[in-house]
Amino acid sequence: MIKNYLIIAYRNLLKNRLYYLISILGLSVGISFFALLLLLVKRELSFDQFHSKSDRIYRVIEEINSDNFGERSSSLPIGFAPYLKENYSSYVEDVVRLYNMQVPHHTVSLEKEDALKSYNEEHLYFADEKFFDIFDFPIAYKLIQEPLRGKNNVVLSYQKAKELFGDPQLALGEKIYFQQIYPLKVVAVLEKETWKSHLKFDYLISFSSLRDLQPEVYKMKEWVWNPCWTYILLKKEVEPYDLEFFFPNIIEKKFPSFLHSNLELSLQPLTEVHLGEKYDYDLAQKGDIQSILIFLGIACTLLFISAINFINMQVAIASQRVQEFGIRKSVGAYRSEVIEQFLVEVLLVTLISVLFGMMILEVFTEMCIFFEFEFISISQYDFESLMTYMVIAAFTVGVISSIYPTYVLSNNKPAVLIGSHISWGSNLFSEILVITQFCISFFLLVSAIVVKSQLDFLEDKEVGFDREKILVIPMSDLRYTYMNNKWKKKSLYKNLKEGWEESKRVEFVTAVDEVVGLGVQTSNFMLEGSKDMAFLPFVRVNDDFIEAYGFNIIAGRSFRKRAEERFYALIVNRKMTELLGYATPDEAIGHTLKINQHGIEEKIVGVVEDFHFESLHNAIKPIVFDLNFELNQLSYWTKYFVLRVNNRDQEKVYSEVKKVWNENIGEKQFSAFWLTEKMKQHYNIEEFLMLVSSIFTIVGLIIACTGLFGLSFLLTQQRSKELAVRKAIGATSWQMFLIQLKVFFVLTCKGLLVSVPLAYLVLNGWLSSYQQSIELTIWPFLLGSFTLFILTFLTISYHTIQASLKSPVEDLQSA
Repeated sequence: MIKNYLIIAYRNLLKNRLYYLISILGLSVGISFFALLLLLVKRELSFDQFHSKSDRIYRVIEEINSDNFGERSSSLPIGFAPYLKENYSSYVEDVVRLYNMQVPHHTVSLEKEDALKSYNEEHLYFADEKFFDIFDFPIAYKLIQEPLRGKNNVVLSYQKAKELFGDPQLALGEKIYFQQIYPLKVVAVLEKETWKSHLKFDYLISFSSLRDLQPEVYKMKEWVWNPCWTYILLKKEVEPYDLEFFFPNIIEKKFPSFLHSNLELSLQPLTEVHLGEKYDYDLAQKGDIQSILIFLGIACTLLFISAINFINMQVAIASQRVQEFGIRKSVGAYRSEVIEQFLVEVLLVTLISVLFGMMILEVFTEMCIFFEFEFISISQYDFESLMTYMVIAAFTVGVISSIYPTYVLSNNKPAVLIGSHISWGSNLFSEILVITQFCISFFLLVSAIVVKSQLDFLEDKEVGFDREKILVIPMSDLRYTYMNNKWKKKSLYKNLKEGWEESKRVEFVTAVDEVVGLGVQTSNFMLEGSKDMAFLPFVRVNDDFIEAYGFNIIAGRSFRKRAEERFYALIVNRKMTELLGYATPDEAIGHTLKINQHGIEEKIVGVVEDFHFESLHNAIKPIVFDLNFELNQLSYWTKYFVLRVNNRDQEKVYSEVKKVWNENIGEKQFSAFWLTEKMKQHYNIEEFLMLVSSIFTIVGLIIACTGLFGLSFLLTQQRSKELAVRKAIGATSWQMFLIQLKVFFVLTCKGLLVSVPLAYLVLNGWLSSYQQSIELTIWPFLLGSFTLFILTFLTISYHTIQASLKSPVEDLQSA
């Protein structure tokens, strides 16, 4: 019996191949991208879930609030972890710290052909020996049972070991050099990454190595500087609030007194780090729960549109086979056999749709690789999940879509079916589905336009300084250089600055400890006339800083050359003068600030106009620039060189800048970036959202058009007698075309009446979450409406024109 069903289904597919092809296309596109979005959502929700003790692992958060300013830090003082382990061992099973020296990158070197080959590495951390007891990062190869116990041990990621040594297993026992000075032994290599974690590292060095590398940090007793990300493993049966109860006591006992009133410690579950609240100094770019909800909404929307279209197409196809099923019933077919026949055909179509869907995803992922869209890649494990999602979605839609046609065909008598006097009911339900489809398509289209406009606005808006002319060169440590197989201890700042300034393409050279425009750290200040400390954004700068960035000085002066500056000088922005209570920027000149509780008073010599030193997600805040006055600290605090150039010919600029670098820093790897390009990374979430919304808007419109095509076929079939009569009594083909066109344009207008206000409310609410945003005008709605009308016209034209040109005799004879 099944064989006969399949033969009939195959013949029917060939007979109605156009409509089945459209039906398969709509469903395959819908279920494939539905599954893809579900996979993205699953990935985001799976971060840090693979650790067996994830329910007991917490990150300690430090929040300092001072006059609505301060710091919400994901890192802590270096002494916090051992103190917690020693004094609260009844609550805490283990504690681990991660530390990266707070530099842009580290220099790692290998001996190759009697010379050191150096690499700049960003994902390098020092970790306590219990790291692998708390976290379940799988180790592929290891020399010792506890890889991070003992000094000068390093664990490599699988990819980094392969990059450095070819075969990851061959990395074991090999020696690499940290900062070109300190030898480290590779004692373990992780497995190839298949997990999702907010911790991204290529190198883990044993924390005890800091005894030699940075003894002043390793033995630090101060509890103000917070360079360590600290994770704790609670003992079983211990709740987080049990430990948090003691945090106020720890603050009172260990932290300095000026922090007691405005410092708060808390625990953040490991599984909430990726999608939870954003904190300063997070180890990696976080996910966004709002984007996850949007993706989930789009996924359900695509599946819903596909289901609507598939139902309409199945009804349209079934309406052409009424007489066939009438004859089958008249010669003895049971009701169950009619249902089975239709179900077999529908399930066959859904199976083909699943196969087509996999082909679509394969092509799509290859296109993403070609265009360097890194937001999706499909592994073998992902493939299994995708297949599961697609099969479930396809067969669910298939079964639901077959309920109505099988009910009508199996419940009517053979005479009714043979005479084609069957009624498919009111068109109200189909019209509601089409209007809903129009609403969704319009909303997706306008959303894509608005998101793209907002992204362009964020990336192109003036920020208050000349970011387009700034080239940034990250540094690690300027106190040492390796030249001609010898180590030389000297300050390189002067040599590099003078060498670069000789270039005609370089206007100014300065150095900073944080890049203004990418976010800065905070420091504690004692304001003039006050004994309380305030935590405010702060940057250590060097000669020509104001000139290099092109800030607008509105009061006072710029920094003088270091040799000419007679006292410790500060420059602040307008917002800072307002915080200090001065009526005008000029009043702030000559007044003093004291940096940290042990610092000396420094004089404000200038005020610059407000500017955005963070992303446009945040409001403009006060900021302080401190001239790096002490020459012996110059190399230590220089983390970035900032060059203002007058020529954006990257190849020539790079060549000249790199030449000076090689003359002074020898074998250290050169790297640099344009500030304007780096600042765009502030808006990676918006860019990702724009990319996804654009792709799935196109997908949604394709699906909507296939459904509209099926509905236009169904409605012209249902009105065939009416149209034949109209034409018989003198209606022209053009009039017939307009009559049919009117139906769909009325449906489009109804859809717009519902979707326009809805889209406005949602998008206006989304834009209001930004400190800076575009104004929501009428143009995106007009463009979306025009696009929708054009697509409607093109989609329905085939059947409307065909019905208009058809002779009325054929339809009237079958009446």
